[in-house]
Amino acid sequence: MSKVFVVDEQRTPLDPVHPGRARLLLSQGKAAVLRRFPFTIILKTTIAQPVVTPLRVKLDPGSKTTGIAVVNDTTGEVVFAAELAHRGGPSKGRWTRAERYVGHGDDDIRGTVRPVFGIVVASTSSERCRIVLLSPRHWKAG
Repeated sequence: MSKVFVVDEQRTPLDPVHPGRARLLLSQGKAAVLRRFPFTIILKTTIAQPVVTPLRVKLDPGSKTTGIAVVNDTTGEVVFAAELAHRGGPSKGRWTRAERYVGHGDDDIRGTVRPVFGIVVASTSSERCRIVLLSPRHWKAG
């Protein structure tokens, strides 16, 4: 299950919570949305002595995509997972005749590329990479 990141009023990180708990805090007015990706809420109160469990970021580099996971050190639970799809590569040395006048031929295609699974959360034609948010069924602890 995906977790929601939480910070207090002083932006001190707290333990991630279940999305249902985050929804409850938002609807009761006890929290506000700080960031949409990764989804983070900010509490409207300060926690005096926060007890936080250690989290670890794990990377799985690949030739076309890099896997990113945030794992709870004590339980081994995957708190957050995403894929970074590499889009770079060597550029063409010379433009074709049509590209000089019309533009690059792959600019219109970049926005339509869809991953096999997941949701594209950040992608523009000028970026060299794309971040894909994975659904929990694709997560693997390790």
